[in-house]
Amino acid sequence: MRNLTKPLLLLLVSGSAAAQSNTAAASGSIGKCSVWGYPYLIYNNSGASQSVGSGITVTVDEDRNTGAVDLSGNGALVMSGSKGITLSGSGIETACRWDLPSAGTAHFVNNNNYYAVNSVGEPYVVYKTSAFFTAPYTGNYRWVLGSGWTASVSGAYLKASIGIFKAGQDFLRNVFAQNEAGTCGMAVPSSTALPATWYPNAEGGGSFSLAAGEKLRYGASTAYNTTGTCNDTGISFTISAATMYYEN
Repeated sequence: MRNLTKPLLLLLVSGSAAAQSNTAAASGSIGKCSVWGYPYLIYNNSGASQSVGSGITVTVDEDRNTGAVDLSGNGALVMSGSKGITLSGSGIETACRWDLPSAGTAHFVNNNNYYAVNSVGEPYVVYKTSAFFTAPYTGNYRWVLGSGWTASVSGAYLKASIGIFKAGQDFLRNVFAQNEAGTCGMAVPSSTALPATWYPNAEGGGSFSLAAGEKLRYGASTAYNTTGTCNDTGISFTISAATMYYEN
């Protein structure tokens, strides 16, 4: 049954409960992950229900399928153009959140004796994991640090980083970075001291623009071009849990 494609305001209240449900966390477009609080799935089938609380307005700017819509107080669904809610059938459901497992513990010294710079002039990414995430859709994604991560830098130059990079790239968006004087001072004379720093949302806190099928990997580097007694910069670290969010 096709229902409520034209009215400006939907006030359908249902007392039924469903195993699959989404609850709006903010006002905005019905298909946006942020509107529903980044659930694992935005359901799009007649076995699900959608709840909109008082003070929240969800705009129906794409066709959706559901079994029930629960409104509280002045919570509302506002129709946009010819788009609407169908109280039967099913459509494509949207994944919004993925829990990422630990990638384990690693240790290396002197960048594993790999002396090279990457495409932006930084120590080459010498440690690489397999892909921890493959984008299901083209759009923006945000990586968020979880618990259990550790990192310790020691030796000649306290310069090392752990980060995220796209497949096919050789530079990192830092999760962890340190660049301070070690037993041999700074790694290069122009270095600006950076104490050990964690970036909970990856360096800059912004999102990754990914094409469908594009992959993300973890990587790490230490100071690289060392000689004589200054050749023992090491990093020990654990890559632990994290979360990816789809910011469509």
